[in-house]
Amino acid sequence: LGVNKHLWPVLHRHRFAYDTSRTAKPGAQPKKIEHDLWEFPLAYIPFAGSPTSSVLSMDYNFYYKQSKARDTATRGTPLWDQYYQETLTSYREYFRKNEQGNRAPVFIGHHFSLWNDGAYWEAMKTFATETCGQPHVKCVSYKELMEELEKYTSE
Repeated sequence: LGVNKHLWPVLHRHRFAYDTSRTAKPGAQPKKIEHDLWEFPLAYIPFAGSPTSSVLSMDYNFYYKQSKARDTATRGTPLWDQYYQETLTSYREYFRKNEQGNRAPVFIGHHFSLWNDGAYWEAMKTFATETCGQPHVKCVSYKELMEELEKYTSE
């Protein structure tokens, strides 16, 4: 997520095809940016249970927001359940709004770390299982998304 004017020429020179360094609002569509790179931004999404608070769609940001990046929750406790539910509900709402809006892809960054005894990892697994199983949804890698976008932009 560190960006400066020197990033894109270096990515291009090393044959990168997409960049995930920027952030955007929910509903942001992928787009071509400098040096013919695709931009796939993480979104600032509403934080579940708070009408005014948002969080970047990445597990570490939930970890920091909920516990200041300290392992404070243990599976099976009310605090763990709270962290899990807030993360899962935030992801579900992000998906629902994009699905009912302009159908922009949902971008979630995940480290697959077991912070707070796996609360974020479990929320991501639950979200992926229930979302990716829907017949009108494709869960793909960034590479697969880019290849699909390239097909449509070259037609």
